[in-house]
Amino acid sequence: MAITAQAPKQKEWAEEGGHWYCAKTGDARYEIIGANGVKRGTTLRDARKHHLVPSVTTIAQIEAKPQLTRWLIEQAALACITLPKMPGENATDFMARAIDDSKQQARAAAARGSYLHGLMEETMRTGRVQFNQESDIGYIQPVFDWLCVNFPGYTWNVERTIPPTLGYGGKVDLTGTHPTLPPVTIDYKCKDFDDPKKKLAYDEHCTQLAAYNRALYPEFYLNARTPRGLNIFISSTKPGLYIVHEWTKEDLHRGWLAFQAMQALWTVRKKFDA
Repeated sequence: MAITAQAPKQKEWAEEGGHWYCAKTGDARYEIIGANGVKRGTTLRDARKHHLVPSVTTIAQIEAKPQLTRWLIEQAALACITLPKMPGENATDFMARAIDDSKQQARAAAARGSYLHGLMEETMRTGRVQFNQESDIGYIQPVFDWLCVNFPGYTWNVERTIPPTLGYGGKVDLTGTHPTLPPVTIDYKCKDFDDPKKKLAYDEHCTQLAAYNRALYPEFYLNARTPRGLNIFISSTKPGLYIVHEWTKEDLHRGWLAFQAMQALWTVRKKFDA
């Protein structure tokens, strides 16, 4: 078993909030200083003015995500049947309160996922399993062990910034290179699930990895070679449960075609030209 180490209590782990990157360097531009001197989130108008490019996930938001929509509806419905109605509360006020409650549940799930994601990030950066509580180890150790067993000899790069040469930017959870084997791009998804047979991998995940690979490894595609792309779904509620899904070369090719179409549509709809 790998050595474990206490994780720092305060750490600037990657978050999902960043959507814009410098068109020249690829560096993140999550926030800017506004005209009033106060720091705020970067907007589309800012991106046009400062020559920024959107992230892969920002572009991909233009595609409908039925699974996410269904989950959000289910959370709202659950709130409606579990929340007690306040005395004298009308239907409009009750629905507003139920929707707010369902959003709180979503935020809690996202916070838990981000926490485990951060531990996984720091584990791969240091080469030792990181934790703040003993119970954290059960979630992180199995995934770390799997990576060590299945990718011997690989050199890992955590939160690698992709070059913005194709008109988009982003940071990749984990990339691995090997002297003789194809590189691998890995994206973690920390989710609330307890069924090892649950379907978690969808086309949108493949599209994201395909876009990353095309920007990271253009020389491979020139030589008709395909880097590997994997999603690792980590349960945020059941220690030791994770599902690995590797996309085929054909999957990644279709994912790239889909992303190109989304990027073209996004650019037109947003009237955007970095």
